[in-house]
Amino acid sequence: MICKHYINVHGKEKKIIIMCPSCNEATPIRKPPGDKMFVRCICNCLLVCKTSARIIMCPRANCSTLIDIAQKTGRSA
Repeated sequence: MICKHYINVHGKEKKIIIMCPSCNEATPIRKPPGDKMFVRCICNCLLVCKTSARIIMCPRANCSTLIDIAQKTGRSA
């Protein structure tokens, strides 16, 4: 939830990620599946990546930030 807008999840309980109707950003409403994790970029893009990933890149054309997941989670190389 980026904009703090209330999101009604009624009827969407089986989904993992829903879109906020106000800011149009993705918001997780459940834990990520199995070997995946959620990472939020500085541009507020919600990324889903493998837990084994070390570095990911934001897919947004106006951002393309490289995110060092090991640094964010405190994992060593």
